[in-house]
Amino acid sequence: MFTSRPSIQDISSSGDMSFFVRGDYDLTGPTWFYPDNFTKRDSIGLVNLRLGIDSAHWSVTAWGRNLTDEDYNSEWSPGP
Repeated sequence: MFTSRPSIQDISSSGDMSFFVRGDYDLTGPTWFYPDNFTKRDSIGLVNLRLGIDSAHWSVTAWGRNLTDEDYNSEWSPGP
């Protein structure tokens, strides 16, 4: 299993405020969920976005995760 997170960010300023946008691509390689490698999840890639405004005394940030609505298993259990 491997994980990679390439990102790009842009920051602009206007007066005493700054604005930013950041995009991330979370790539996780194949993952095996059982000790004998019985159950495997293929590689997944998730697109995330963060937007924000900062000033000297406050900041507001909004973010979205998995913007392409990728379906994937985050865990696996063999049951009782």
